[in-house]
Amino acid sequence: GLCGGFVWEWCDHAIYKGEKNGKAVYYYGGDHGELLHDGCFCVDGLFYPDRTPHTGAYEMKAVYRPIIVKHISDNVYCFRNTNCFTSSDEYEITYELCENAVCVESGRVELDIEPCASKNVVIAHKMLGKDADAHINFICRDKNGNEVSKEQIALNEVVAEFVAPEGKAVKYTEKN
Repeated sequence: GLCGGFVWEWCDHAIYKGEKNGKAVYYYGGDHGELLHDGCFCVDGLFYPDRTPHTGAYEMKAVYRPIIVKHISDNVYCFRNTNCFTSSDEYEITYELCENAVCVESGRVELDIEPCASKNVVIAHKMLGKDADAHINFICRDKNGNEVSKEQIALNEVVAEFVAPEGKAVKYTEKN
């Protein structure tokens, strides 16, 4: 299983050529008139040419997270340390309890989980009503305070009903 787990292109191989309509323009694979080139395979990295993260960088960060959290029931969560040699006490884990997208409570989770082990933990956060959209965010930071990973768990999902403005009709079209 390791063959698919490597980062092949860290960043896009492209050259800044100026701006068009207020956006940066980058040239790559044939844009310079050369006959032999790799086409769009030059821009398949985790970071854009200006070194801002591509969506793939965020996906990799999520997949490689050192602590995985699952909601067991009510206030019980299972924390799994995915590291093979590092205890979870190398990280600071905090949580944010959110109701209708507003943080209503936050705190720290004390963990000491051996490498490749799991532990169920009770977090004494308040219970939110079933009529609210409720999520809990777990943020993992290293000893220097840098965010290593962030995970969100839906505790209760409520989709607000759409109400059209008075006297206005709503139209939509669907295209394949």
